[in-house]
Order: sequence, then structure tokens, then C-alpha cells
Amino acid sequence: PLRSVRGLQQAMPAVRVLGVRPGGRSGEFVTGPPSDVELHAGDQVVVMGHQRELDRLLDEGPVTAEPDSVDPA
Repeated sequence: PLRSVRGLQQAMPAVRVLGVRPGGRSGEFVTGPPSDVELHAGDQVVVMGHQRELDRLLDEGPVTAEPDSVDPA
């Protein structure tokens, strides 16, 4: 489960987060977001990475934020 930009960066270190548009808050777009920006269901995340990493991300389906879960890993 991912709850922040930091969590996404740790889960997929080869993919760089370029920006986040929070869902439900039109017009707000955070470029170069700090790692402590929280991710919520419905947020749009703009990423950059090698083609194989992005293909892997797409193959796995949407990455979801689960704010009440803790990853034991």
C-alpha cells in the first residue's frame, strides 16, 4: 500500500515522480512533489522512468493508496 510519494519511490525506485494532481481538488497540481506529500485514492500521479519499468507499472494495474493499511515489509 502506498500513502506518500516516498512510498511510491521506495516501491519503484526506477520510476521518478514528476507531479501529483490531488483528486477532487481541481486546478491544484504539485510539480516536483516533496516525498512527504500524501497520496489518496483518485490522485493522478505523473511519473517518468525506463520503458520496462513503466510497462511493469501498467501491467500491475492502478497503484492504489490505502491510508489505513501498513505494509509489514
